[in-house]
Amino acid sequence: MMHNPIAHWSPSFRKTVLLYFGGLNLGTIWVMISISQVLQPHSIIDFELAGTFHRAQQILSTWQENNAMNALFFLLGFDYFFIITYSVGLWFACLHVASKYHGKFQVFLVVLAWLQPLAGLLDAVENGALYHLASGSTDQMLPAVAKFTAIPKFVIALAGVIFWIGCSFISSAKKN
Repeated sequence: MMHNPIAHWSPSFRKTVLLYFGGLNLGTIWVMISISQVLQPHSIIDFELAGTFHRAQQILSTWQENNAMNALFFLLGFDYFFIITYSVGLWFACLHVASKYHGKFQVFLVVLAWLQPLAGLLDAVENGALYHLASGSTDQMLPAVAKFTAIPKFVIALAGVIFWIGCSFISSAKKN
């Protein structure tokens, strides 16, 4: 059986940690959404998934014309804080729900938990590529690097959110 490093923690302590990371993540998301309004008509996700140098340059040109580059650089830097909060928060959330299950499904949830730091690492690589593009790099590969690190990052993190919420509802329903 795969080891769950938080299985021996009390349920009340686990809930406290979940609330702490939940609050950190919600606050961080609020800040990022508020600041990202300046980037309209494009979003940071458009930039992450641009995929080609031409498309990335189109997005950057719009932001330069709209004087939004300071907001972009702030968001790229602030995202490193978010990487820590969401990857640790989802790691913990998946381990928390894994402690309520047994067998292969518990192993799946523990593996999913340990994939969350990988999502954070992919996000950091993506941010580096985006930063270099925004700083004027002409490396044609950077948009592809950003896109092909963003996609698995989104899949891993979204899977963590879905299984954490879904398993939490299922275990709550079983109690009632």
